Amino acid sequence: MDSTDASDVGALLDAHHPPETNQRMSVCRRCGSSTDSPTASRHQPGDAKLARLREWLDAEERMKQFDLARRALEK
Repeated sequence: MDSTDASDVGALLDAHHPPETNQRMSVCRRCGSSTDSPTASRHQPGDAKLARLREWLDAEERMKQFDLARRALEK
């Protein structure tokens, strides 16, 4: 993986949700990605976590699709 992959995944995470930190650590509580600072304005995942974060994003998308299908069936 290269830094382009990391910035692409970071941009996908930023589009999915704003980083949520505890204001002391540069880690998003929601997805586990590193952030640019403890006050977090952007995700900056490390190369070691890219595969896991991609899997997390895929799972979030599947859950969204399941919710949409369930809501359509409830109508």
